[in-house]
Amino acid sequence: MKLTDVGLFSHLIGGIGFAALAGKILWRRSGASLWLGGAAAMTALWAFGVVVVARYGAAYAPILSPLETLRTAAWLAFVISLLRVSWRLDDRLRSSFAVAGAIGFVTTVQLMLDLLDIASSRIDAATPWLGALFVILRLTVAISGLVLLHNLYVNAAPASRTGIRLLCIGLAGFFGYDLNLYTLQFLLGE
Repeated sequence: MKLTDVGLFSHLIGGIGFAALAGKILWRRSGASLWLGGAAAMTALWAFGVVVVARYGAAYAPILSPLETLRTAAWLAFVISLLRVSWRLDDRLRSSFAVAGAIGFVTTVQLMLDLLDIASSRIDAATPWLGALFVILRLTVAISGLVLLHNLYVNAAPASRTGIRLLCIGLAGFFGYDLNLYTLQFLLGE
């Protein structure tokens, strides 16, 4: 994996910024912000992982895909924690269990595929469907993230939408980038 100096520097700065955000939030320990702190911590770990792989070589590359899976799952959990009130998940435990179960299932399957090293270029010719399944799961998670963000923005009170607008724009860029990346990987096979 080769990153330009700008890419390496931006991942390093992003990792430091998310680590600082996670540290500040986790220090206060309150409600939904704990989910944000966890997501920021996972993003910092992922960004530092990208820097380590780019700087020290491909020997560390197998850590990136599981870190990316956990990072994305953490952001989905944070968005769902914000949707908990508008979806009344505390009152409807069956719906809460279904949402958590679906995200947990997809994350578990992705992590299993990560551990099988499907994300790398060493996919067996006998099992190309596992590589396709891996990319389809990544696409599913990216689309789910965009749908959850849409629900978050639409279900917010009109007066509070200005407070979540930048969060929704940032996370939409995050999930939109993943959607674009994995769509191209699925279509081009690279």
